[in-house]
Amino acid sequence: MPTSSADSPARPPAALTAHEVVAGYGGPPIVRGASAQVGIGEVVTVVGPNGAGKSTLLKAIAGILTVETGSVLFGEVEIRNVRTDRLAGLGIGYVPQNKDIFDPLTVRENLEIGGYLLPRSKVHSRIDDVVSLMPALRRLLHRRAAKLSGGERKMVAIGRALMAEPKVLLLDEPTSGLSAELSNRLLTEDIGNLARSGTAILLVEQKALAALQISDWGYVLATGRTVISSSAKTLLARADLAEVFLGHVSDADTDDLDAGGAELESPASSETNRSKVVGR
Repeated sequence: MPTSSADSPARPPAALTAHEVVAGYGGPPIVRGASAQVGIGEVVTVVGPNGAGKSTLLKAIAGILTVETGSVLFGEVEIRNVRTDRLAGLGIGYVPQNKDIFDPLTVRENLEIGGYLLPRSKVHSRIDDVVSLMPALRRLLHRRAAKLSGGERKMVAIGRALMAEPKVLLLDEPTSGLSAELSNRLLTEDIGNLARSGTAILLVEQKALAALQISDWGYVLATGRTVISSSAKTLLARADLAEVFLGHVSDADTDDLDAGGAELESPASSETNRSKVVGR
């Protein structure tokens, strides 16, 4: 898998690597040979058109869907089709787009459940650690989850995943249903804080521009395959940005990827094309 080029810095050691993953829901595969990698302390975003297989790839990595072929490595350890509870014990957290917290419980109780793998004596101190990473949680600790707004629920879901001290955090559409203000705070503040703490973050996000702007690397999926692997900076600079996000790529792009060539040339940016994909 590509790692660097003359116009991009070298990437950190890989925390998690998915290679040529094939997965689906029992019928024809949705993901048909997708690859992605996230390094220690990196933020990596997977973008692409609806139906490209982005969320399916994340579910396969997280052990929710069966990986039919391909590999998933945690560091150098093969974790393909390992149960989700064992993945959590290894240090992989997953936050789904929906149904991510327990409504009858308070926020503190949700966080405590997230720390079920920790020694009991460490749970409360870990809650303090999580709250320091996501300060907005502090005022919510005694509120019942059923009374939270969409943005508050998402913060609790991420906080609960962080309780297990994951080395890798998988986020599926973290800004889904959030206001522009909350989306911006989640992406620019909360996710940034997590990455700076050393957590490797792999996210699927429809707000492609906003996510790539806080990312180190980006992957574009189309029809279940990774068609572009590039630094986020290089990807954002492409003149054909709108077409890329819609899954329209040139033969040169896919040829370079197949050959292991990491990077693409960085043409002048096009504000017209950028405007078409804001908020996607």
